[in-house]
Amino acid sequence: MLKITNLILFLLCTIGCFGQEDELLISGTIINDESDLIGVHVINKSTNRGTITNENGLFSLYVHYKDTLVFRGIQFETKEYIITRTNIDNKSILVELITRTNVLNEITLKEPENMAKALNLPNAGKERLSRIDRKLAYYNQGSTPLVGLATVLGRKGGIEDLYNIISGNRKKQRKLKQLIEADKQREYYQKKSNEIRKHFKDDFFIYTLKIPSKKIDSFIEYCKPKGILGLFKKRNYLPIIDVFIKESKPFLKALNDEN
Repeated sequence: MLKITNLILFLLCTIGCFGQEDELLISGTIINDESDLIGVHVINKSTNRGTITNENGLFSLYVHYKDTLVFRGIQFETKEYIITRTNIDNKSILVELITRTNVLNEITLKEPENMAKALNLPNAGKERLSRIDRKLAYYNQGSTPLVGLATVLGRKGGIEDLYNIISGNRKKQRKLKQLIEADKQREYYQKKSNEIRKHFKDDFFIYTLKIPSKKIDSFIEYCKPKGILGLFKKRNYLPIIDVFIKESKPFLKALNDEN
């Protein structure tokens, strides 16, 4: 019985050793006669690692046998490729991509509407204070002076007057808290935007998506409603690339219309 057990363990170990293969660096080439080959994203779905092609459509990436590679570019249809034994033996891969046919939907840009003016609110049309100026203005106002209870309660309507005085201070405190929370949220969003830009590199935005360097931050901000912050936190990079590719078209069209 002991010999049989040892034999089974030996066979399992042998199978495990043969089943495991070392990671191999392969060289790849993208081919297409119509479009530029620079900036195509090559993602290994099995390891969640990737790279981008150079101007000649060349790239290098570590793979295992049967790994699935995903090829994405704004000018190409998305394609998946499974690493074969031939790719492993030759340490190379050749992939032909199909040029994407882009159809842009017409969008209309409008000047931002001043709701304060439309509603005839006080201070409508005046220049907005900066965050620091708002806080300084608040503190320079000072607290609403509290009066003696006897003075307030000794006249008609005293309870209502006292409530209004106290609630006025509380409203100011709540307003200040809202401003501080808004500042924190704004700083958090800016930090995450910087991390996203650093991760995908400026070359991806400039050469693949054709976003001007000075507009990269604006483009990331433009894409935030599509949930890219949550996807980035979960390291779901492929869906983010899809969002960037899709949203780059209307964003660039809007830029061209402005000019």
